[in-house]
Amino acid sequence: MRDYTPVNRLAPIPCLAYKARMRVRGDLATMCCKRVATKVRTELEEIRLAEREITRP
Repeated sequence: MRDYTPVNRLAPIPCLAYKARMRVRGDLATMCCKRVATKVRTELEEIRLAEREITRP
């Protein structure tokens, strides 16, 4: 690293910070999607049970 100028030594730091931010955003989006999917799945199951009760003879 001593062969590089100070600017070139510091350049990887913002790149690593940017990469970390993008990774966290992706993880957060995945977590939210899974959470919403779980909530929707339970609501759909409740609707199905209600429909079954209505349509039973």
